[in-house]
Amino acid sequence: METSYILQHLGAWCADKVALLFIRDLEKLMCRYGYIERNKMFLQFTLTVLRAVRKLCYDICLKRLSSHDADGPSLLEFTTPKVKRLVEVLLQYKPAADEVERGAGLPVVKLSRRERENSSALCGIVFVEHRTTALILNAFVKELKARETAFSFLKTDYVVGHGCRSNNNDSVMVHRQQADIIKRFRDFDSNILFATSVIEEGIDIPHCNLVMRFDPPKEYRSYVQSRGRARKNEARYVLLISEEDRDKFREDLTNYKEIEEVLLDRCRDRSSPDEEDLDTYADDLLPPYMPVKEDGRARVTMSSAISLVNRYCARLPSDAFTHLTPLWKLCKLEDGQFQCSLRLPINSPIKYRIEGEIMPRKKLAKMAAALKTCEILHKAGELDSHLLPVGKEAMKWELEEDSLYEEVPDGAPRPGTTKRRQHYYKQVANSLKGCYPTPEKPCFLYIISMELSRPITEEQNTRGREIYHPEETSQCFGLLTAAELPQLPVFPVYTRSGEVSISVDLVVAHLTLTEKQRDTLSFFHYFTFSSVLRLDKTPMVYDRATENTANYIIVPLDFGRSIPDRSREVRSD
Repeated sequence: METSYILQHLGAWCADKVALLFIRDLEKLMCRYGYIERNKMFLQFTLTVLRAVRKLCYDICLKRLSSHDADGPSLLEFTTPKVKRLVEVLLQYKPAADEVERGAGLPVVKLSRRERENSSALCGIVFVEHRTTALILNAFVKELKARETAFSFLKTDYVVGHGCRSNNNDSVMVHRQQADIIKRFRDFDSNILFATSVIEEGIDIPHCNLVMRFDPPKEYRSYVQSRGRARKNEARYVLLISEEDRDKFREDLTNYKEIEEVLLDRCRDRSSPDEEDLDTYADDLLPPYMPVKEDGRARVTMSSAISLVNRYCARLPSDAFTHLTPLWKLCKLEDGQFQCSLRLPINSPIKYRIEGEIMPRKKLAKMAAALKTCEILHKAGELDSHLLPVGKEAMKWELEEDSLYEEVPDGAPRPGTTKRRQHYYKQVANSLKGCYPTPEKPCFLYIISMELSRPITEEQNTRGREIYHPEETSQCFGLLTAAELPQLPVFPVYTRSGEVSISVDLVVAHLTLTEKQRDTLSFFHYFTFSSVLRLDKTPMVYDRATENTANYIIVPLDFGRSIPDRSREVRSD
């Protein structure tokens, strides 16, 4: 569906590139999940369709581009009227020929911020609906710039949002790189920014003199927020609408203008708010928090604080068992006013409860607590100077355009292909090598003891799950090895029930097994990892005889009583 959208709205060259990106992603998924037959068939079918799309794009039109003939076709011939119109608007900001000639051969002079903001040089934002559209449009303009000198004045970049589940996870940027791109745009290191709705609000760029919407806005808020990015005097706001959407958008635009007139009339006639309208004028109750107290810099207000707190919580390190929702507590005071306190999720470094200012309404009290939280998070280094959360996940930044334009020597494997692989050394502790038990020879049995040392509190158990105490069951797992293990310290593991202390203790020394008993336990080990946990992936092989691998056996243990009363006798049935 994404490739079809790109082909319809951006043309054959862009469809070829986006198909290439998806092929690379699917090949990675094939390596991870291709061992399941149903997944493998679906991935292979999708890969075949995408490769067919690339073949059609090449045969129909892109073959003529590969000749690199100076008199050959322009890249614009292989795109849509919508993209051509976008390029035409950008060309209107091309510097005059005499300005280019005067600047040729002269050293680059670093202008002050005021001089740059007062200049008429291009500084534009192109809003798109899909993250992939931003990435591919950026790649298209860069390719156009490399092929035709008329576009040499364009310096493009792109910034996209954070989808919860993206088909192209490598292209989703973390907040820190997002802030770097916006900073480069502010500093005129780039003059065109392809962006999704992530910068429609909350980011002020006073020198922006062109805002274009490649896709029509879906609602009034998106329309007015994107138009508001054009801050400079005589700035332009351009909407690119296709023929089939023209009539419908005319109706929407009429409605938007009517809404705007109503709001402007209300603002002109606005009187001092009474108690019932305090929610509407929340930003007037407390001053905004600004990390850098300069005009045009990032700020958070009462009305935007709650969304910023939720955004921060969503970017905390997490797994399938982590609840990333802040806990709010409202308290009604004796005088009828309200005070709200906020506690951040357990994996935030801010561990104490944060109390907001006293407010006359519940919603205002919640906003005040969120505003105080944003200030504390910034001072603690959890929000940067642009009030963007500093991600604690993997800080890698593998933008797909890096692989598109990476220089690869002739004959070397290209990025994203199966021939180009990265290898990592796998090491096994010496005490676990060659420890596969031998029948009728002494071996050692260790118990993996688990005890819930720190259960989560009722406040943290928001879903009311039952707290599991592993020490109250008589059944557990153990390690069976032919060699004695060194003493291991107690270490913690964190589950949805809380912190669990793990210890590996010797239960039976010099235990002997028959060949049948050993083979039964070995089958249990294989069945657990292959059929229960499903960790057996092609081309993995269960090899018990290799000396340099960890070939101990995971065995089930049943002591017939709970851990505090366990004896050293193991039931063999």
